[in-house]
Amino acid sequence: MKGARRGDVAHVLCLLFLVSAMQVGSANAQGDGPVVRYFRAFDTIEMPMRPYREISRTEAEASEAYFRARYDEVNHLSEVEKIRHGEVDLRYRFRYYDSGVVREISKQQLNPVVRPEVIYRFDSDGNRLKP
Repeated sequence: MKGARRGDVAHVLCLLFLVSAMQVGSANAQGDGPVVRYFRAFDTIEMPMRPYREISRTEAEASEAYFRARYDEVNHLSEVEKIRHGEVDLRYRFRYYDSGVVREISKQQLNPVVRPEVIYRFDSDGNRLKP
């Protein structure tokens, strides 16, 4: 990825793992609408990468930093937000092919400075397309 920063690559790889490997085992209390889960961080030291230490909403909101992950009604990861000091720092959104393979990931830094959205596109086999 020419011109990509090391952190960008780590974020994309981490999120690709989540999209392909992470399954939500339970629905929310009402059984409808998006499911929201909270994580302390993501383990990117070993492969495969995975969420590190799921926490409750109360624990998350009492933390300086955490990740909030939303899943749609068919358990696809639809959005991940990195929250720091109560503010959304980064937001990732996911779109899928009908087959369930990720089609597009958008990334936007929102804090401290709003930056232009970056779009990562994938073919129907999940391979990243060149910009």
